[in-house]
Amino acid sequence: MQYKHHVNIFQGSWPRCREASLVGSDVRCVLAVDRTYDLIAAYQQDPHLQLISCQTTEHIIAFIRSFGPLTLSWEDFQRQACSAPLDSYWVFQQWLKSFVELLSSFKSMDNERESLRRFVQAEARKEQSSGHSADTAPLLLGLKRKHKIEGDVLTWLDDASLPELRSALPFVVQTVPIGSATSLECIRRSGKPVVRARWSVSALHEALRWMVWYDEYTQNPLVCCQACRKTFRPETAHARKYCSYECAHRVAAREWQRNQRKLRRS
Repeated sequence: MQYKHHVNIFQGSWPRCREASLVGSDVRCVLAVDRTYDLIAAYQQDPHLQLISCQTTEHIIAFIRSFGPLTLSWEDFQRQACSAPLDSYWVFQQWLKSFVELLSSFKSMDNERESLRRFVQAEARKEQSSGHSADTAPLLLGLKRKHKIEGDVLTWLDDASLPELRSALPFVVQTVPIGSATSLECIRRSGKPVVRARWSVSALHEALRWMVWYDEYTQNPLVCCQACRKTFRPETAHARKYCSYECAHRVAAREWQRNQRKLRRS
C-alpha cells in the first residue's frame, strides 16, 4: 500500500466505509464521508488490538467497514471510493503485531532474537508493499550502521550475542516513526472560543501506531502471551504473562516436567 499523498480530513477525522468488499485480490471501499470519526478518540475502542486480532479475511473486511481504509489520497476522498490490495492490510497487521511483540520482549527480556527477527521481516515486507526495496529501508539501514552489519540483517540476528541483541532491540524501537505530532485546535464550546492542545495524525495507519505509543505512555500496554504469542489487553492492572489459565497451566506443567527430569538425572 502506498503511504503517500494521504489526506488528513477535517483535523484528524477519518471516514468509515459505507461498503467494503473483496473484489479479486483487492479490498474496495465506498466511503461514508458523512460519518467521519475522530482518530484519537477512537483509541477507546482499541482498534489497534482489533486489527492485530484479525485472523481471517472476513475479520479484516469487518475492521475496514468499522474504521475505514488505512490511508487515503485526496482523489479517493473526492471520489468517495478507494481500493487497495488485501495483502497490504495483512502486511501492516503483521507489522503492528510484531512491533507490539518487540516491546513486550524488551520489557520481559525474553524472546529478543525471535521478536527482532519477526519485526525485521515485517519491516521488510512493509517496505516492499509500499513499492520500496527492503535493502534501502531507513530503519534497517540504521541498524546496519549502528552494528556495522555488512550482510543480511536476518543472518546477523542468527549469530548475534545477547548483548548485541539487547542493544539492537531498543535502537529499533526508538527508530520506528510513530507518525504523530502535536497541534492546537481552535473551537467554540457553548459559544465560547477555546484553544485545545491535541495530537494530530494524518491517517488511520498512523493513528494505530500512535495507539501503541499511547498504551506505553499511559502504562496500560497490550501484552503478548509468553506461551502462545496472542496479543491481549489485560483486564486489571495486575501484571500478566499469559493470556489464559490454559497457557499458564501448560507452561507450569512443562516447567514441572523439566524439574522432574533434572531430579531423576541427579
